[in-house]
Amino acid sequence: MGTTPGASPSREEKSKEDLISTPEQQERFERERKRKEAKLEQARARAAARPRQELEHLYELVGKETVLLPASPRKKHPELFRAQKITLEQTLKEGYRAELRCAAIQGNVCARLGELSGGLLTIDLDIDDPARAGTIYAALCRSFEWISQTLTTQGRPNQTSLKFSV
Repeated sequence: MGTTPGASPSREEKSKEDLISTPEQQERFERERKRKEAKLEQARARAAARPRQELEHLYELVGKETVLLPASPRKKHPELFRAQKITLEQTLKEGYRAELRCAAIQGNVCARLGELSGGLLTIDLDIDDPARAGTIYAALCRSFEWISQTLTTQGRPNQTSLKFSV
């Protein structure tokens, strides 16, 4: 995807240029991309080998009363029509479970938050500086011991999500 002569670059192209301006940055970006793809492929292989166990493991982590929703790979939100209306009872049907197992194989299942999922809540730490994010997370763990023992997921280096029930 390039620009035509005389036209200014798109916002996406400009953004990429700003983020990756040196060969070292490009190499680091490629290494990180390959590492993430390999990790995703490993997760897919594990899930494909035992999709039922993967789904059961998710329920062990977030609780059997949690409404799980299938999502497309690398998406943060479910793409099901009326996903916010799906109840726990609906998720127990075999057809729905098959969709969840498929999502688990692809490596992406969302959890509904709030009262409909047994009070499951999250705290997101979206801090631009990864070093500062780590420092803040460590301080939270020292101040609130339960944080170090709750389910914690990390997206990009600056995005950490703590999941807990109230």
